[in-house]
Amino acid sequence: MPLNQKCARGATCAVVFFALATAVVAASAPKETVLHSFDGSKGEGGSLAALVMDHSGNLYGTAGWVFELIHTNRGWREEHLFKFDGQDGGTSAAPLLIDHQGEFYGTTVNGGGHDEGVVFQLTPGSGGWSETVLYSFCPQRGYCTDGQNPWAGVAMDKLGNLFGLTREGGYNGVGGVAFELTPSAGGWVENVLHSFARRPGDVGVPYFAPVFDKEEKHLYGTGEYGGVAGFGGVFEFSRTVNGKWNERVVLSLQGAKDGSHPYGGLVFDRAGNLYGTASEYGPTGQGTVFKLSPAAHGQWRETILYTFPKIENGGYPLGTLAIDRKGTLYGIAGGGNNCSGDACGVTYKLAPQAHGKWKYTVVYKFNGSDGMWPQGGVILDKKQKHLYGTTEYGGAYGYGVVFQITL
Repeated sequence: MPLNQKCARGATCAVVFFALATAVVAASAPKETVLHSFDGSKGEGGSLAALVMDHSGNLYGTAGWVFELIHTNRGWREEHLFKFDGQDGGTSAAPLLIDHQGEFYGTTVNGGGHDEGVVFQLTPGSGGWSETVLYSFCPQRGYCTDGQNPWAGVAMDKLGNLFGLTREGGYNGVGGVAFELTPSAGGWVENVLHSFARRPGDVGVPYFAPVFDKEEKHLYGTGEYGGVAGFGGVFEFSRTVNGKWNERVVLSLQGAKDGSHPYGGLVFDRAGNLYGTASEYGPTGQGTVFKLSPAAHGQWRETILYTFPKIENGGYPLGTLAIDRKGTLYGIAGGGNNCSGDACGVTYKLAPQAHGKWKYTVVYKFNGSDGMWPQGGVILDKKQKHLYGTTEYGGAYGYGVVFQITL
C-alpha cells in the first residue's frame, strides 16, 4: 500500500545532521509542469507506479487505465490504451516493462481467474492493444504457494524470461515469493525461486521490481520486513550452474542506525554499486538514502549517504531512485508543503561531492494543485534535462497528476 506522507503540519521531528551530507539547499524557483491531471469521472485514479518512456519520448503508466502520454509539438496528449475488466486483471500498482518489440509487461495486485493478481502482456496491433494473461496467481485457492498480490513489476533477462515478486503467499503463508515465468509452447510456466519469510534469516514482503546486474548472474531487491531486526533489507539471488537460484540477505536494516522498511526498489551505477532508500527511522527518524558497494568475498559494504533532518525539506523517502550519467541520484519523499493537514511531498537530488560527501537539494515541493503524494519514483529523459513522475492525489480533479520537472 502507498506509504502515508508523514510529519505534516506542526509535527516535531528530530534534527540530526549526518556527516556525509552537506546542508540542504532549496530550489530557487519551481520548475514543474503538470502534463496531465487524472479525472476520476473517466475512470482514472491516482497512480502508484513510476512511468516508463519509449524511444520516441512518449510516457506510459497505470492509473485505472494503462495510459500513454504522447509528446507532440503542441504539448502532451493522453490516450487510454487498455482497461482491465477483473477477469484479465485488476489494480496495477507497478511500472510497465517495455521490451524491444514495443510490447508491455506488468502485474496487477488483484483480478485474474482467482482474484489474486496476474502477470500480463500488452501487444500493439491495428485494432489497438490486446492483452494476454501470462499467469494468474493462486490457482489452488486458499493457500497460495505460488504467490499472490504482486505489487512489484517484473524484470526480463536476455532470453525473454520474466522475474517478479509477490507481496503475499508462498510456502510460509506470508512474505510473498520470487518467481520466474518462462515462455513455452503451451503458454508461460511459473517457477517459484524462493518463498520469503518474515524472520531474522530472510527478508520479505517486497513492493518493487527486482533488478539484474550487468551479467544477469545476480538479481537484487528489497523486502519491507524481516531481517535481523525485523526492519527489512536487501536480498540477492545468485544463478547456479544448474539453472537454479540461491537467495541470501545482503543487508539487514537496523532501524535507528541506518533506517527501516524500504518502500522502494534498487538502482545500479556504472561501477556496480547499488542505491536505495529506507522509508523510516535512521539517525533522524525520517528515513535514509543508502549505498551498497561490492566488497571482498561477495560481501557488500553499506554507506548512509543522507538522513533527512528537516521535514519541510523532505522526509520518509519512497520509490525507486533515478541516476544520471554523473552519478547524481533523484528521488521522491514525503514532507514539504502543507496540503490541508497532510504533507504534499517533494522531489530531491543527491549529488556526489569530493571526499565521499553528498549534497542534498530540494528540486521541487508540491502544493496540491500541481500534485500531492508522489509515488513510485521518478525517471529521467534521454538528455537528462527533465524528471517525470506521478502523484497519487492533487491536481485539477484531486486524483493525481503526471508531472515534468525541468532540471
